[in-house]
Order: sequence, then structure tokens, then C-alpha cells
Amino acid sequence: MKKITTLLLTFIVGTVMVAPTSMATEVTMPEDQEDYQCGLWEDVPESYLEVITDVCERGLMYGYDEYTFGFGDDALRVGAAALSSRIADGEDQYYGVMGTTEATELKSRFYDMPVFTQDTYWIYTNVDRATRVGTMRGDGTDYVTSFRPLDTINKVEIFKVLYEALRIGNALGANVTDENISYYGGVWYEDLMNKMEDEGVIYDLDLDDEYFVVSTGGITKSFRGFDDQIRREDAALIIHSMIEHGLADETSLQRQLGL
Repeated sequence: MKKITTLLLTFIVGTVMVAPTSMATEVTMPEDQEDYQCGLWEDVPESYLEVITDVCERGLMYGYDEYTFGFGDDALRVGAAALSSRIADGEDQYYGVMGTTEATELKSRFYDMPVFTQDTYWIYTNVDRATRVGTMRGDGTDYVTSFRPLDTINKVEIFKVLYEALRIGNALGANVTDENISYYGGVWYEDLMNKMEDEGVIYDLDLDDEYFVVSTGGITKSFRGFDDQIRREDAALIIHSMIEHGLADETSLQRQLGL
């Protein structure tokens, strides 16, 4: 398998450190992916293996380790922060020097950040980068704001985060109109999901029934319930579909990810 030498970008949970909860944590630090081998996972069914391996070899998603992808596990907001900031900001850009002073400042912005330790360093660096780059933000007012780093991310939120990352990183396809979609007023995700259908990333979109279909890499899967959390393998399908159908420009992604 192709040797991964890029800065990680798991999309959502994965690796060698212990989180402040019982959940597996993410491979987001450079030393953790330097010799990572894609495609060795023992928990990924054959039907998904080609798509997930392709996404991994592009430097977009990894597993908890080389043998466990986390198939069936929910995607987390901190994973989305890691992926989106890397696409938007580039492989060789600021990754984050996070000391006690910087961590204290970040916790003053987001009161629900876990205690800053060696084990939670990866959470702090990825949340800090995503909020500075602009791919994600917290919830609440200027005075009381949360980020919910270990909460799940839902189906429409993942489209929003990825689209914004591609826009900010100048990695949209050549034929894609760069639209600064408004997420305010009315149902915030309508324009976004309509654009995803227009670009071929999804089809059979029904906003009233909260339904859409993704078809990519030989897999066709229907989704229902926009507010329902998305799983890791389905996040991989969406990323793969964005690339296959031209929403994401492959050359630009390679440049951003240092491949």
C-alpha cells in the first residue's frame, strides 16, 4: 500500500492517544501518520474497502490504527475540524504550537474544551486551527461559547464544513461556481444541499423528506434524516463523491495536502 507521509487528516476519530472519554481518538499528529499503511483494516467490509482506501491514500482519512478504521462509528466535530482546516489551510501551513498560554486562551473562547494535557493536545490544535481558518466555529454568543469537540456531526453539517474548506482552500473544481452560500434565514441548509445535487455529489434530493442518495466508487447509498449523525464510512463516501463528480479539484487537493 502507498506509504502515507502527509500530516494526517482522519476525518473523524482515530489513533494512538487516549481521549478524555472512552472513545478512540484521531490520528492528527504528523508523527502518527508517517508510516501509516492504508487498506489493512480488519473492520472494513469488502464493498467499502476500495473507496475508503482511495480516500486514505489521498491523505484525507485514516483509522484508529492500521488495522481498525472505526467502521460504523460516528464522525466527530474535532475530526471535521482537522480535515477541513487542512484542506483549507494547506499541508505546510501553521499546524499549531499549543502551549499552556495558547490552550488557556482557546479554553476562554470555548468553555467546553477538555482539560489541556498531552492526551488532549490534538483536540486543542485542531479546534484552534479550524476556527482561525474559518471552516468551523463554536455555538452561542461572544460571551458564552461552546465548540462541542467530541460531539457527533450530522449529515448536512458535514457537507457545509467540506464545502467551506474547499472554497477557502481554492480547491473547488474548475467548473464549479464559487458561491458564498448563506446559512442564515429560513432553513439554513437548503441552498447548500441544492448545490450538492446540482454538482452531482448527491441526487434524488427531497428537502421535505430529508432524503438524498450518494453514488460513488461502485457504492450507492440512500440517506434520510438531515439531523442524524453521520458515520465514518459515509463521510468517506461523501468525500469520494465530491472528488469523483468534480466538486473538489484533485490537483488542488494534492497541492493543499502536500501529496
